[in-house]
Amino acid sequence: MKWISFILLGSLTATFAFVALLALYDGAKHLRSWRGPVRILVGVLGLLGTAGFMGAAFASLGGLDWLGSFEWPIGHASGVVRLADGTYVVPHTPTGRIQLYDSQRHFIRAWRIDGGGGRFTVLATDDDTIEVYTARSYWHLIYDSAGHLLSKSKYDYRSTQSLLDEPQNAQSIFIPTSPFLWPLTGPFYAWLSLIGALGLWKLCDRGSRRRRK
Repeated sequence: MKWISFILLGSLTATFAFVALLALYDGAKHLRSWRGPVRILVGVLGLLGTAGFMGAAFASLGGLDWLGSFEWPIGHASGVVRLADGTYVVPHTPTGRIQLYDSQRHFIRAWRIDGGGGRFTVLATDDDTIEVYTARSYWHLIYDSAGHLLSKSKYDYRSTQSLLDEPQNAQSIFIPTSPFLWPLTGPFYAWLSLIGALGLWKLCDRGSRRRRK
């Protein structure tokens, strides 16, 4: 089943990326016209939107696990808890990842959880372990602060639905992120980037038709 998802995502990603690259190529050929730079912008927005939407889904399925620990752009984050030493434990639902930051919000490490691409909540315990409850498959996962899985078991969602609510001590914070990378932070900015690319492309196309007339 996972391979089918990978194939579908790969096909969609290749299609969107191909169209974006065509826009870049077309823009590079017409730099003397105002349409050239606009089409280059269309290509850039298209690639970023594709990476933010398709790439996040690919990552949540484990397609980027071979890269090890790396920082995915997050921007605004909610449901954040802190360990005893002040470390921020930041969940990122679109990619199914947990990312750790020090008290100055500098990246420490990250790993993917077995959440099936759904939402999840994190809790910090007194012994600095990190508990995770997933909305899909109803996994109760326990990690140490190095990202090692210590325990994995099912929980009864019918009697413990509140475990999927954000803990009372959860925070909303902003992880320093370049505006250029905002399309990668979540579906909203990814779709906004794709819609912006489509709108600019139609603007160029309309201008070309008027010129031919």
